[in-house]
Amino acid sequence: IGINLMPSNIKEKVSNCNTINVSDHKDSNSSFNFSLNIYRQYIDKIIQKWNTFAEKNDLPSIRKLTDKRKEKLKKRLKEGFDIVEICKAIEEQPFLLGENPHQWHVTFDWLIENSTNFLKVIERSYQRKKKKINFDMSWAIRKQKELEEKHGKSN
Repeated sequence: IGINLMPSNIKEKVSNCNTINVSDHKDSNSSFNFSLNIYRQYIDKIIQKWNTFAEKNDLPSIRKLTDKRKEKLKKRLKEGFDIVEICKAIEEQPFLLGENPHQWHVTFDWLIENSTNFLKVIERSYQRKKKKINFDMSWAIRKQKELEEKHGKSN
């Protein structure tokens, strides 16, 4: 689905922005407002994408982006958080959608909680591993012989 929701010039500003330096612009107020508006639109797109995905997959949606969530999301964006890639990866890992013994499922808060959760998702760390069946035939043969000796041969 390779859709990049954030324009590259804004992505650079977000990546470098602990604060937005408005003194670099001739008309600092209009540049600041423009950059801030584009950033807010990008955040809104992330929320829309998550909420659409969450509704489709019976996951909790984002009702309010609190200051705490904004701060965490800002950190994750600097680390390469890509909601499109993340949603695609979640769909490929049923464990994240509740198909596990505890019926645990991924949430937006869990994704942005730290720098590793979303990376584990896009690295497909929660994919089902194909189990190797290593059936030891010698064990089965020994068991059969034990039973035959205990109960006598049935032939």
